[in-house]
Amino acid sequence: MIITKLLGGLGNQMFQFAAGYSLAKYHNLPLKVDITALKKYQRHAGFQLDEIFCGPFKLANKLDLVRSLGLFSAKIPRQGITVPN
Repeated sequence: MIITKLLGGLGNQMFQFAAGYSLAKYHNLPLKVDITALKKYQRHAGFQLDEIFCGPFKLANKLDLVRSLGLFSAKIPRQGITVPN
């Protein structure tokens, strides 16, 4: 599964979604979007892709994030994630 984290205004969300979509298609994996950061982000109108574009946007839940990235776990260092080539 590919999870793309969205943050920023509509333009940033479009770019982040397109990057995740392309990666998911290339690897033939499902795509979900993580909007947790947008819930606390006050500079823009929040998650806007579903208001502007029609289509099924599958949202990542907390369990998806824990399973894929180990987020919310005290055992995983949070300095960064290394992606192998």
